[in-house]
Amino acid sequence: MSAPESGENPLTSEDASQNANTPSTMYETGEYLANNAEWHIGDSSFKAAQVKTILDRNGIKPASFVEVGCGAGGILTELSHAFPAANFVGYDISPQAHALSQTRRSDRVEFRQSDFLATEDHYDCLMAMDVFEHVEDYMGFVRGLSKRATCSIFHIPMEINFVSILRGNMIDSRKKVGHLHYFSRDTALATLKDCGYDIVDDFYTESFRRLPRPALKNKLTGAIYRAVFSRSKDLAVKLFGDCSLIVLARPQK
Repeated sequence: MSAPESGENPLTSEDASQNANTPSTMYETGEYLANNAEWHIGDSSFKAAQVKTILDRNGIKPASFVEVGCGAGGILTELSHAFPAANFVGYDISPQAHALSQTRRSDRVEFRQSDFLATEDHYDCLMAMDVFEHVEDYMGFVRGLSKRATCSIFHIPMEINFVSILRGNMIDSRKKVGHLHYFSRDTALATLKDCGYDIVDDFYTESFRRLPRPALKNKLTGAIYRAVFSRSKDLAVKLFGDCSLIVLARPQK
């Protein structure tokens, strides 16, 4: 699903039915779509480019991709152009997201309204792009994914930062996009390691460079961010956020 992100829903139908009055239901009732028109399809090109970058710089060319919590399907559609020999499958339990994804089907791109963890399928590359921060049992969910692909790519918003804490941004993302957990680079990588992954590569996806800053104050803030980021990426993200982390990982042997 950086906030707001793609908002994909990785929860199972069983999870939702057992938690009828919890945030998990927002993805199935239509509440999420009402708050986030088109399921953040505008972020798809940017995110797909980050996936291609991390795969290219590690010399990986998957023949099969699966995206868990694929939302409206834009990321898979973009990647299908970048990897013309590969096949793609997207899973999402939200009926609204599934309906949006159907306009993006092709002979190599398939979408399923289903719980991926209920299957036994295995792929070359599994993607969970802004997903596990939405899941109540996020470590159980990530652990369940760990043996389902040769390599996995996670995109994780960096919401533990000085500005987010000061402004209360985390509670806003909880209400609007259903984030239940919040991460820094250190806690995100530690989570993946604890859930059975070896980290191959990671880098910040610089979403702040895409944000419009029309007002003078915002332009000044952006200039300060860029100046700090050019000297210390970790410091800039800890102070200001406005970035996500993309991680390439493999299951531990």
